[in-house]
Amino acid sequence: MSYGTLISSRHGAVALIELVSEDGMNCYTPEMGEDLVAALRAAAADDAVAAIVLTGSGRAFCAGAHRGVLAGEIGASGLTIGQEHFIAGFAPEFAAIPKLTIAAFNGAAAGIGVTMSLLCDLRLSVPGAKLRLNFAELGIMPGLGSTKTLVDIVGLPAAKKLLLCDRTILAEDAAAIGLVDDVVAADTLLERALALGEAAAKGQREVAAAIKAALNAGRDGDIADALRREADAAASLRQSAKAQAIRYDDYDAFAKIEAIGFIPWGEAIPVGRETVQRFLEVTGAPGDGAIIPGVMLQAMLPKLVPGHGWSVTGHSGAVNLGSPTIRFPVPAPADAMLRGRSRLSAAKPHPKGTLIAMDFELREDGVDQPCLQSTIELLYLGTRA
Repeated sequence: MSYGTLISSRHGAVALIELVSEDGMNCYTPEMGEDLVAALRAAAADDAVAAIVLTGSGRAFCAGAHRGVLAGEIGASGLTIGQEHFIAGFAPEFAAIPKLTIAAFNGAAAGIGVTMSLLCDLRLSVPGAKLRLNFAELGIMPGLGSTKTLVDIVGLPAAKKLLLCDRTILAEDAAAIGLVDDVVAADTLLERALALGEAAAKGQREVAAAIKAALNAGRDGDIADALRREADAAASLRQSAKAQAIRYDDYDAFAKIEAIGFIPWGEAIPVGRETVQRFLEVTGAPGDGAIIPGVMLQAMLPKLVPGHGWSVTGHSGAVNLGSPTIRFPVPAPADAMLRGRSRLSAAKPHPKGTLIAMDFELREDGVDQPCLQSTIELLYLGTRA
């Protein structure tokens, strides 16, 4: 799609946004800002897009703000610089786009051309490209939240040196301090950027978005805060899969469940010595009742493991193929408080339908190692023609 100051196109699962101008310098104007907001929002809302690449066409990525608008000229939109949404308030939304964003410096970038790239997740550059942060010389404050994003990326001393002293840095030197992630030959720059976008597309979209949000938030707080954010995100992902009905041959849906991993541990349930003794009497299993036998642990899985919140539909029947692997890492004593959890570990085509594998673990409260680890295979039979 063509906007006035940029062109947006799709390349597989990647949206490519190219800044354009007659002189090839792609100087920023309020109109470009409005176009960027529209194009980025459209790409962010497109379910078929997993990543966004922002680049320039011509000699520069973006050679800073146009001299005329810096002097106060009013553009075709009727706005002076700073009134458009891109500068006035879009930066948090840009940084929080739940998809991988990549800035590809095809040439020089100055001022806002650099600061807009700091809102992206990755920055690539052609060799020798000059990145200029000349705000002090121009007598203006850097914007787009760059006094934070630059510090987050390169650290406080390097940010001060760039903004107050050096003001210009080559791509190779920028790579040495983390401002640029990779320096790529000009003829392969877009190829590399698009390849990174396609690599991101192979992950589960919802999980990738949660990971990006957690990483962004992780710049503040400590490890305990990060653990809480991770737990909250995992719970949210599980909730999105709750009560989901999955057709037996919908492998994309199974992959989303598999990516979630183990569900939380279930409620602790006591297994008294008397219960163990009765089990031994009824089954004839060996033991004196001091240790919960492995066969009893297996039989208790339905009681100890909480429901996983999804069901399989569309099949003509299900066959329990048993447990290819069973381990008892540590003994579970009678009178222990036991908890269980499970996860979907595989779902793959089978000549007769779909074979799924479920991993189960039981653990005694206060003990790090599980007392049972097992995998159960289930075959969901395909419908007959």
